[in-house]
Amino acid sequence: YDALVAVQIPTVEVHISNINSREEFRQRLVTGKAAMKIISGKGFVGYVEALQFLVEYLRKEEHKRKVQENKDQKKIKSYKKKES
Repeated sequence: YDALVAVQIPTVEVHISNINSREEFRQRLVTGKAAMKIISGKGFVGYVEALQFLVEYLRKEEHKRKVQENKDQKKIKSYKKKES
């Protein structure tokens, strides 16, 4: 948990089986609080879903970054015009 929080990497916790229907000790999520999403009980398809979720998340973050970068460039251009 601490390592995931420290590195701040988008994370999805995946369990092949439904952990809620298993033994009590398997129901404790060690890294779940650091994960953006928890997928449980979907078999190996859960890994595909996790990757799709992360790809979409990273696309959105990249879009946000580009929008902010564009705003920053406009501010810089405006500031330079005022100085000249």
